[in-house]
Amino acid sequence: MNARRLWQIGGSLVIVAILVLGWFVAVAPVLAEAAGNEADRAEVADQNSVHEATLASLKAEYENIAALRAQLDELAIAIPADTAQSDLVRDISAAAAASGVVISTIRFEDAATFVPASAEPAEPVTDPADGEESTDATDDSTPSETDAAATDATGAAPAVADPTAGIVEVDPADLALLGSGQFVTVPVTIEFVGEPEQLLTMASALQSMKRLFLVSGFKMDASQPPPRGTVSGLAYVLLDQDDVLTRGDDTTSPEPTPTPTETPTP
Repeated sequence: MNARRLWQIGGSLVIVAILVLGWFVAVAPVLAEAAGNEADRAEVADQNSVHEATLASLKAEYENIAALRAQLDELAIAIPADTAQSDLVRDISAAAAASGVVISTIRFEDAATFVPASAEPAEPVTDPADGEESTDATDDSTPSETDAAATDATGAAPAVADPTAGIVEVDPADLALLGSGQFVTVPVTIEFVGEPEQLLTMASALQSMKRLFLVSGFKMDASQPPPRGTVSGLAYVLLDQDDVLTRGDDTTSPEPTPTPTETPTP
């Protein structure tokens, strides 16, 4: 092999080395960067699609903003940010006038923070353990008679009531809001006189007011004329979050009111 042949082979190897080195040093990083940019572009495009869908949804909701604000105003009247005692008295007086009764007194008690009731169902009543003998001397029924009594005419066992029936699912976020100190109850007792039908109408009318009012008790005394009715119930207040924060742990009363306060009406 002559020197010229060696130079040709060596030159070819150098060219190949330069090409390989140029690929790894110059071309490969550029291609990797381009691939990364393409992935970023696709991710940004997906995010833009999500934002566009959100924007379209917000635009659609904004077109209904007037109805939403009207609904919010109604809710603000039903559950105001303070006790609004004078407004509540006017609503109760209007309900009394529509029902034909005469209010004797309206008594307000101290407001208290609402405590959500536990949604856990009551534990079912279980039968005595298998094999345990009854000590009741009057129970002389045999197991076969007991089993026969526990079945209906078709031979099927009676259905067992579901202890969770009637329990409404509550959003944990809503439940947390109710227990955050913002939701407050105001006990109210109303005494009035009128005919028995009017007293019942009044008790129903109190729960149809614009202000949310839950009747928790109703008594009617018709032993002596004129018949008298007494309604106890709860009005509700939803404090602003800022008010709760400034009050700290003392959120038992949204505004200072005497206990009890009697509001006589003519």
